[in-house]
Amino acid sequence: MESSFKLIQESLKMGTWKWYPESGQLIWDDYQYKLYGIDSSIPITYDLWSSMVHPNDLESLMSHAQKLLEDPEFAFDFSFRAKKSDSTIIWLKTIAKMMKDEDGIDYMLGINFDVSDSIKQSIEVSNLNKKNQETLDRLELALNSSNTGIFDWDIRGDHLTWDDQMFSIFGLESRDQKEIYEHWNKSILPEDREDLNQNIELAVNGSAPFDTKFRIRRPNGETRWIKARGKVFFSENQKAERMLGTNCDITELQHNEDMIAEQSRVNMNQSRLAAIGELSSGVGHEINNPLAIVCGYTKKMMKLVEKNKLNADELTTILNKQEAASDRIAKIVESLRAFSRKDAEQMKPFSLNNSINQTQNLVREMYQKDSIELINESPEENIYINGFEGRIQQVLMNLLTNSRDALREVSRENKFIKVNVKVIDDIVALSVTDNGSGVDKEIQSKIFNNFFTTKEVGVGGGIGLALSADIIKQHHGRIEYNKLSENTEFVIHLPLHRLKDKELDKTEQNLLPLKDKAVLIVDDEKEVREILSDLLEEAGMKVLEADNGLSAVKVVEKQKLDFIITDLQMPKMDGENLLTCLDRMNLEQKPFYLAMTGGLTEKLTNKEENSLSFFIDGHILKPFQSSEILQTLLSVLNRS
Repeated sequence: MESSFKLIQESLKMGTWKWYPESGQLIWDDYQYKLYGIDSSIPITYDLWSSMVHPNDLESLMSHAQKLLEDPEFAFDFSFRAKKSDSTIIWLKTIAKMMKDEDGIDYMLGINFDVSDSIKQSIEVSNLNKKNQETLDRLELALNSSNTGIFDWDIRGDHLTWDDQMFSIFGLESRDQKEIYEHWNKSILPEDREDLNQNIELAVNGSAPFDTKFRIRRPNGETRWIKARGKVFFSENQKAERMLGTNCDITELQHNEDMIAEQSRVNMNQSRLAAIGELSSGVGHEINNPLAIVCGYTKKMMKLVEKNKLNADELTTILNKQEAASDRIAKIVESLRAFSRKDAEQMKPFSLNNSINQTQNLVREMYQKDSIELINESPEENIYINGFEGRIQQVLMNLLTNSRDALREVSRENKFIKVNVKVIDDIVALSVTDNGSGVDKEIQSKIFNNFFTTKEVGVGGGIGLALSADIIKQHHGRIEYNKLSENTEFVIHLPLHRLKDKELDKTEQNLLPLKDKAVLIVDDEKEVREILSDLLEEAGMKVLEADNGLSAVKVVEKQKLDFIITDLQMPKMDGENLLTCLDRMNLEQKPFYLAMTGGLTEKLTNKEENSLSFFIDGHILKPFQSSEILQTLLSVLNRS
């Protein structure tokens, strides 16, 4: 029995003790001595024992002993620290109860366990919990300060849970988890709901990460911008089970971005207007030259007719020269129109080759006056990129202008500005190179900074290259100065856009859908009506004419029409009032309305656009090309 008890003591690291309160006698067994690491031959006293108990624990330990003395039923169970003879700190758990010996004298019987290992683990767990709590506190502070809430969507159970911050972001006072989905769905702005649901669907299907922006309207009517991110967790069979994510209120950030975008737009427009102002004199001169050719050969032809000396060969020669001069004017106007036009609201594919040709056509005459040769090394085949054509042309114009300004400062023969386009894999490399003086090494790192310029005061505002860099970045590209080139060279890298079948240029138009379609041409210029009539009749269309809006209304009352092409500026009744009047008429067959304008911009003026946007199906720009008009009619017909 004694040997079994010792085995238990050894396995449990347990020692026993007796304490007689009246005499103060303290008795330990051998294992109790072993726990404290002292020789069992040393008499144990209260003073010796108390000196080994941690000072911070002694008072509480004796308080428990006093309670047991006062109440024998008291549960004496206490853990404390003790210092062994080798200065090692151990944790002991003591359990005691009141007893009487054979003489009837009260004493306290207790046992001690060495619980150092378990206490150490508890402390580690406590510290870990404390550290985790501190981390959670910091996370909560970060989320609250950044106005970010956390959501947890049980996809299989279709249950959504929010933290408190989510309710605050959505402006909800109630914290009722049962009504979350209803509040969330009601808050989303209708115009953003489709894109948001599509993003959620893609994330749940594993096709894309959940990372999007949308707007909400709070119960008080306030609109807020939300940035949402989430991670979807999938089961072993790749079924979406849960999405855990965040919603961040980025309204202020979005407003700042909008302000920056607006300032960028203003800078862009100012830069474009400055360029147009500079181009105006050169373009006017360039138009006047071919116009003089047309006028000159017209007078010559009239004199030959008067003298009855105009033969077929002479007539062909004159007409060919007039046609070449007219084409030259049309190209100049088209180039200026392309440069001046408003960009579309969304990016779309366009030919980079055409943009380069149009931009160079605008400035060629002016550059020739400075003895600068413009070289175009674009490939013959069209290279397409996806973006805003007007902005890319503006970047090209900025680079050409910088090159011209630099070449004006140098004295040399054979000045040139070369535009080169290459395709490497799926990247388009567009370079603009000149043989000017180059960019000093000291400023190469600064040339793309806002308002940095090396030009004299009043010559440029220092936003050209900075604006160009912003525009190229919007197109997912980059622009850099080529330090290794022997000439001054800037290189633009843009993603190549490979046209799909439906986007490919149609070299031959199928005009069969236009055959026998009835069209009314309304224009106060007789010559315009005649030219347009000949063109449309060649395409097999039935053509009627009217010289103003009032005449057009009379035609419409008697004749079923498929198309009405009307000028906007006419006497008696202009195009806007005509279309308004026709819209009020109870026509059995409503024709397609196309507005014809001679303005530079592809878009109508704000006044015209606001008034006519509900009526017109397309527009035709003067001077027009036959292929453009027919393609416009076909496009309108196909859209229907």
